[in-house]
Amino acid sequence: MTADAVLDVGHIAGYASRLGRHVTIVRIEGGMHDLTLSSAPVRARVFDELDRWMRAYVPATSPD
Repeated sequence: MTADAVLDVGHIAGYASRLGRHVTIVRIEGGMHDLTLSSAPVRARVFDELDRWMRAYVPATSPD
């Protein structure tokens, strides 16, 4: 559960930068191809990064 032979993250990062004008790339060391099924420390990093990304790029909604 510490390596991934399914995906080539170098290729993915290279192609990801071509998706648009604004792309965020975060490398998660020790992650599996499904990051949410990786070890607990990896999952914690994944969710911390997602939280940071959402706070930066997803507009807050006001309560009705």
